[in-house]
Amino acid sequence: MALTLMFANTLHAQEVGVAWAGQSSMASTVLEGVQERLTEIAPQLILDIHDALGSVHELDSVVKQFASSSKDAQIVLRSNGSAYLGENPPTIPTFIGGGNHPVELGTIQSMDTPGAMVTGVTYHIELTPVLESFMMLHPYMDSVLLLSQTNYSSSAIDWKGTKQSCDELGLVCAQELVSNRDDIIEVIQRNTGTYSAIILGNQAAVFENAATVIEYAPETPLFSYAEEGVKNGAAGGVIADDRKLGRMLADSLVDVVVGGKDVTKYPIKRDQNPKLVINMEAVDRYGLAVPVSLLSIAELLE
Repeated sequence: MALTLMFANTLHAQEVGVAWAGQSSMASTVLEGVQERLTEIAPQLILDIHDALGSVHELDSVVKQFASSSKDAQIVLRSNGSAYLGENPPTIPTFIGGGNHPVELGTIQSMDTPGAMVTGVTYHIELTPVLESFMMLHPYMDSVLLLSQTNYSSSAIDWKGTKQSCDELGLVCAQELVSNRDDIIEVIQRNTGTYSAIILGNQAAVFENAATVIEYAPETPLFSYAEEGVKNGAAGGVIADDRKLGRMLADSLVDVVVGGKDVTKYPIKRDQNPKLVINMEAVDRYGLAVPVSLLSIAELLE
């Protein structure tokens, strides 16, 4: 679907293409943040939106159209979009969002000086503070099973960060790759009683099956790297704010497209204050207690 939005009546309008492949609530929320911020700081920009494309092949066609039609810039969302850009370096200023660590995905050389025609934002956050928060909710957590989606670009990044943080914190950890509900059931049954906590990775095939994990491992506290996983029944998660990231992306876009800053030297931004989300029903289900220090800062889901 293509949709063009104009942010006001302009004499010297500049046009920015927007695209991503696949269904993604995260990408939609990031875009909402972009649009919200642009109405405040650069209403002259026009967004030509091609959302939820059927494949990366379709994304490739749209990105080539953006370049050939002399767009002033483009926004390419999701981890698969970032990985695509690593293999297909863009020729116009490009802004990423709704994706994992762009250096690990091969998109850029450095977070501070990307060295390509790419900048933007990432939801990636350091995982040691995340696991420490989980340990505050679950003081007896000494081993972790991370569930990640098979053949998904961000799964290896999640595992690398989780393993490093587990080693730092003295936790035993393992990763299992799954594609669907049946895979999750098999993994849970095979690992019954082995781990003191389960973490859902930030992939739809995982967090959309939170209820399955709860059904087959009802006594093992469940946490999540995605907000959707917490909403679906995990006890908690520490999560980058996608709408905030969208607003930050819009600031970067305006600095480059309107302000003339060098996109190749413009740092990638992260949410420096990710939100702690706690599902109180899940906390009660697992017999956990929320420390006062977390209650004062957390977003609570009843």
